[in-house]
Amino acid sequence: MNNVRKKKFARFLSKFYIVAAVLFLISGCSSKPEADKLSMTLKSNFNMLPEKPQFVLYFNFKSMKGSEFWKLNISDSLINSERTFGTMLNIFKDATGATLSDGLDEMYFANSWTGENAIILKGIFDKNKLFNYTGKDSLYRKTSNPDGTVIFTHLQSGLIFFLKDNYTICASNYPKQIELMKDARDTTNGGLLNNTDMLKAIEAIIYKDNLWLVTTEKTFIRGIFTNFTDINTERELKPENANIDSLMNRKSSDSLSKTEDFLSNKIQDKINSFSLSGKMKKELDIIIQFECKDDESAVFISNLFNGMIAIAKLTSTMKSRDEKVNTAALKMLDNLNISSYDNSSYINANITQDNIENFRKFYSGN
Repeated sequence: MNNVRKKKFARFLSKFYIVAAVLFLISGCSSKPEADKLSMTLKSNFNMLPEKPQFVLYFNFKSMKGSEFWKLNISDSLINSERTFGTMLNIFKDATGATLSDGLDEMYFANSWTGENAIILKGIFDKNKLFNYTGKDSLYRKTSNPDGTVIFTHLQSGLIFFLKDNYTICASNYPKQIELMKDARDTTNGGLLNNTDMLKAIEAIIYKDNLWLVTTEKTFIRGIFTNFTDINTERELKPENANIDSLMNRKSSDSLSKTEDFLSNKIQDKINSFSLSGKMKKELDIIIQFECKDDESAVFISNLFNGMIAIAKLTSTMKSRDEKVNTAALKMLDNLNISSYDNSSYINANITQDNIENFRKFYSGN
């Protein structure tokens, strides 16, 4: 590494340590956010979800559709939004007429490590259309159970579903899960209700009314952290191109890889659950939340992300003036609020209309 690079790197480190020291002193000073109460209506559907899911995802489309943020930024893109979920929502749209923009009110989605999923849809479904459509389309198979429940199978995708009642569709790609959902009753204390760790994590979620994702799976949490850091500095080093600088780069990459493994192991040990929740009004308020094993772990997580964000900001300011920099992303970084309280660590982001417009301008090249 030549002297110029050494000096630049030394200046970078000095700036980083100063920022990190300040962030360390101020972290943990904010008051703990108050979690929304888990409604009995929402909880009553947990007995139809698997007991040990990899994660649980919840959307309340009905409540979000009334917000100004939805009307300005999401309603015009609903067709693309439905395609994001792939075949599943299109199947229900064709069979029942219910869509995100009209008919679908809520969705619960849970997935296991082995690929079995469980889906609960709440809304207004056209029962007559469902029976007529599936009866005429060769892509569907209908079977009637002795109890009178009609089970529909979409042969192309393998999706199995049935009407639990006039306002609830239960679906899965796993026949055993369909049986569990079919047999579940309001008084049944089964499925996810038997998972005390997951219920505790859901209770801790700050925003419960609009959208949230939660997991207690350590490997899944480790994967989230790895994707967040996005450390990927290893490069192919051909023998004919090897020189002092490239060897130094390889050593640096190896060191970063070991650091990433170390931090991932620490994360996996310190965090009991991860959740992301959002509240949609005029703006979109998002909270990324880590429930940790103790107070010290929560402070560690907050300081770690404070440092990562500081590095991201410094790296951006050190780029060449001629290089296009996403100022919208930098503003988002400036608006992030990181705090810890008791055994909880929070990353709060507020997405405004200005943020959305700036992102659109950046990616459109204007």
